[in-house]
Amino acid sequence: MKRVKSPTVWMGVLPILFFVLGLARPASAQTFSGFYQVTNAQDQGNGTTLLTLNVDLANGGSADATNATVTLGDSVNPVMQYGSFTPTTVLGGSDVVISAQFLVPNSEYNRWGSSGVTPNLIITFVNSNGNSETDGIALTQAPVNTD
Repeated sequence: MKRVKSPTVWMGVLPILFFVLGLARPASAQTFSGFYQVTNAQDQGNGTTLLTLNVDLANGGSADATNATVTLGDSVNPVMQYGSFTPTTVLGGSDVVISAQFLVPNSEYNRWGSSGVTPNLIITFVNSNGNSETDGIALTQAPVNTD
């Protein structure tokens, strides 16, 4: 005898499947993107490069991202972090320019700009409900006005 799954079962399974696959985002989710520029890159002679990373960070959502911390992680091993920018607030629908110095392995620095690899920036912020959220930042390499 052939067994047929009821539509009720699929109604419970599909949302879980979408969540696991990362295809569903809550309606209140922020969208962050930006332009980045590397300046003052200096090979330290020990397998690392000291550089300044300038980012024009845009908040594509309508809600403010307060007390936002942007962290630079490794593009291959995101658990490895190289430091953070000074915390800032990014108002909904606006952008802010942030800059900081980082010491990164030469291998990481050399990956940026090749094969579409960009610095791996993660933003953690307090949302409009007072809860902490973490999201990735989609970056494009372009000049950043730091004046």
